[in-house]
Amino acid sequence: MKKFTYLFIALIIMPFVANSQEINIPNSVSINEAAMPLDNIERNGFAMGVDGKSKDILKAFEDYLTETYKLELKTKSNQITGTALQNASISDKGFNLYSYINETAGGNELRLFLSLGIDIYVNSKDYPNESTRAKLILKDFIKSYYSNVVNASIAEKNDDLADDIKDLGKIKANIAGYAKDKAKTEQSISKADKKIKKYEEKIADLQKDIAEEQNEVKELGIEVTKIAKETSELETKQKELDTKVAVQNKEIAELTAKLKAIAGY
Repeated sequence: MKKFTYLFIALIIMPFVANSQEINIPNSVSINEAAMPLDNIERNGFAMGVDGKSKDILKAFEDYLTETYKLELKTKSNQITGTALQNASISDKGFNLYSYINETAGGNELRLFLSLGIDIYVNSKDYPNESTRAKLILKDFIKSYYSNVVNASIAEKNDDLADDIKDLGKIKANIAGYAKDKAKTEQSISKADKKIKKYEEKIADLQKDIAEEQNEVKELGIEVTKIAKETSELETKQKELDTKVAVQNKEIAELTAKLKAIAGY
């Protein structure tokens, strides 16, 4: 078994999501050349590990071959088949192409076979040029496949980023609005505090006035009590004098009567 390793794209294994499936992109790929089954017969072929869903990988490989090499292919029973193909960049001879996905516990393996005739399959020893081109097909495909995965992931993240930036703009606008409302509210609170302070000062002044008035009322009450007492004493004296005057008037009346009586002698 021959093994060829190609380094590309990433320096570490990086996971990307494609079609709702996480795809791990390795820092290198190995292309193996060995006898492997094709239609239940061991044929020389080329294989490399590819991460992803089998049907997605096979469809991507078919599209790549069709677009890059203008090959007429068809997929049936999970196998790509192309017969009586002509493409000088692959071989100066007519050839058949076969490819399928070998699913293993360790992951998916893309297998490629090139046939130049009945029971004639490309191998490095007998057909070095075609063998090199088969390996390049797999190498270039895996670069394209993983690049598409990364680009799709980037596009998705850019969309998410655009949405996040848009949401961030809305949040910033809301924050600015809240800050403006907060400033207005704080201004209103400041005005209210000033009014409260003025009212408290007025209340303090009124309470002081009330206290002074209460003291004055208390003093006036004392004065009223004093006057009432003095008035009561005067009224008592008045009664005594009234009584005395009445007695004196009576005595004077009696004396006047005596004068009249004396004058009549």
